[in-house]
Amino acid sequence: MLAEECKKEGIKLFFYHSHLDWFQENYFPRGNTGQIAGRPASGDWYKYLDFMDGQLTELLTSYGEIGGIWFDGHWDKKDAGYNSNFLLNVGPMPDGKIQPEFVNTLKEIGKWMEKNGETIYGTRGGPVSPRTWGVTTHKANKVFVHILNAEDLNLLIPDFGKKVKNITQFNTGVKLKFKQDAFGIAVSLPKEIIDETDTILVIEI
Repeated sequence: MLAEECKKEGIKLFFYHSHLDWFQENYFPRGNTGQIAGRPASGDWYKYLDFMDGQLTELLTSYGEIGGIWFDGHWDKKDAGYNSNFLLNVGPMPDGKIQPEFVNTLKEIGKWMEKNGETIYGTRGGPVSPRTWGVTTHKANKVFVHILNAEDLNLLIPDFGKKVKNITQFNTGVKLKFKQDAFGIAVSLPKEIIDETDTILVIEI
């Protein structure tokens, strides 16, 4: 019924799916939450994965076109290596309206994505794992460096096995000075390019 109504109203249907399972006995080894579920301390993880695949197949093939799916519960098994997308979880008020402060946040993120979406949409996780200063994404021959916490005006990016052609600031195209050696890529960051939200660099390889 939900799928039919979404189609009728032109709304994309998305699903939520929890990774952790409190009832399926093959969800083992249990994560943090499952320690108090009262189930036997045994199970077959691969049988659970078969069960989960069946559940997902049903969800994704039985209800027409699906806009996407949100997986939750990675925090239950922190070492499992699940990948994720950023999701804004906004719930409407009883009258169906979205709270004004949520609307403002969504608009701000929309403005940011209009300017910087190229560094997010269609990218994959970058060649450098998350650091205290930020994260990387990549697409084709470009690595996007998102500096979320500029610790100083010199950034050392660990070596990721590719020769760097040039490094620019994403929004302005200004070329930045850098040095690449066996220790990594040292980039000089002019003070005027630092953005308190996200200073984005483009590494061309």
